[in-house]
Amino acid sequence: MRQSSLFNPTEILPNEKDILKHQGIPEEHTPSTRIQNILSEAIILFIGEAKPQWIRAQVSRSEFKAIYLGAGENFIENPLENIYSQASNLALFALTVGLEISNKIENLFQQKEYALAAMLDSVASTAAENAVARCEKLYEESLQETDETATVLAYSPGYCGWHISGQKNLFDYLKPEQIGITINNHFLMTPLKSVSGLLVAGPPKIHLFKNNFDFCRSCTDKSCTERMWKINHPEEKNSEIRRTNGITTADFSQSSAG
Repeated sequence: MRQSSLFNPTEILPNEKDILKHQGIPEEHTPSTRIQNILSEAIILFIGEAKPQWIRAQVSRSEFKAIYLGAGENFIENPLENIYSQASNLALFALTVGLEISNKIENLFQQKEYALAAMLDSVASTAAENAVARCEKLYEESLQETDETATVLAYSPGYCGWHISGQKNLFDYLKPEQIGITINNHFLMTPLKSVSGLLVAGPPKIHLFKNNFDFCRSCTDKSCTERMWKINHPEEKNSEIRRTNGITTADFSQSSAG
């Protein structure tokens, strides 16, 4: 069964620190008055223009296996195959912050409002990341009665060894066109500020792995390390603690080995 719903833009609004980080401005740097004014304007534009929504569909492990195999282009060794096979619940999802935001960013660039366009792009990108976290939380809450100890994390085609071509089977099953998300022949989504993937619910330990796969070397995201840190340290929700303490993959290699 498919479920779709809208978000209020303020539900996924990123904090200023994360937006400026996306702009390449270090946290310890105090932004100028001009940058602060541009940031404020971009946030106001986002709240007014964004139309975030998502769609979700429960799948069984056997159903997802057929979706996941796709055209057979996944990495032979990857963590996701082991993760989803141990899951208690699985759901495909897709979300977008809306076509209006993409159009607004494009229009600002065309009007040579480069600074504001780039700042709004950062707001929308970080908001999309927040929307993924919101979807994880909502799915986790929906399972409370039957799976109250489950931890939900999202995995997307193009990451963790799941080939980007997996988008085709995912879209064929989920039909996110219902909320205005489409893909092209290169499996890229429109609107640009959209995310699709699999929500995996299960014991926290299934999400732990050593990120030493072949594809990990070329990964520029490395968000898995922060996600595993949060699982291993649920009492320390602030990801900045991990960064200031200099935690690396090696710090949870033992717990992720099993």
